[in-house]
Amino acid sequence: MPFKTVSALTGVVCLILAGVWLILPQWILTHWQVGYDYGDGLVSRRMACLFVAFGVILLSIRKVDVREAQRAVSNGVIVACLSLIALGLYEWLSGHVGDGIWFAMALEAVICLGFLTVRAPARATRPVSVR
Repeated sequence: MPFKTVSALTGVVCLILAGVWLILPQWILTHWQVGYDYGDGLVSRRMACLFVAFGVILLSIRKVDVREAQRAVSNGVIVACLSLIALGLYEWLSGHVGDGIWFAMALEAVICLGFLTVRAPARATRPVSVR
């Protein structure tokens, strides 16, 4: 799959997640077996804003053919997804969340793998000759 497709699909997923975190955060937290209170709602709504930003960035970058920009975005998404997977696994092993977190971790793994497969290779540099 080309970078443009992976970026567009992930951007759409981010926009969907933004809507769910904004409108129905208790639904996600219930599936993760985490309680919901005002503080959780506040953090969820703020996180929704970040998902909107990521969605816009990913939908916008798909039209840019600069390999360095694609690589930078790919690296950022990969690091974010790997961090979220590690955090989800830690929270699950600690008993802070239920088995519902595995769906989120699976989605993060798919996104990570998608960007790993399309990550633009580093630009080769020409050797410098010394006279």
